[in-house]
Amino acid sequence: VGPVSMQVHVPMINKKVGQIISINGDVVQVMDSETFETLDISLIDDEVKGKLENGQNVEYWVVMDKTKIMRIKN
Repeated sequence: VGPVSMQVHVPMINKKVGQIISINGDVVQVMDSETFETLDISLIDDEVKGKLENGQNVEYWVVMDKTKIMRIKN
């Protein structure tokens, strides 16, 4: 809560889709479906942790320079 003149910072959330290339312990390597760049992602949502496999399509979010796998795409 603040005055009307107060600036509020809103984080930009980029929702993207990629394919899992490899899983090495807690790090998952994902290839973006649009740009074909590879990313190493260590943050995984509790809902999908332990269910990830090579070749699966996943939705990942990029928020404030942090990347997190959110769900498995069908």
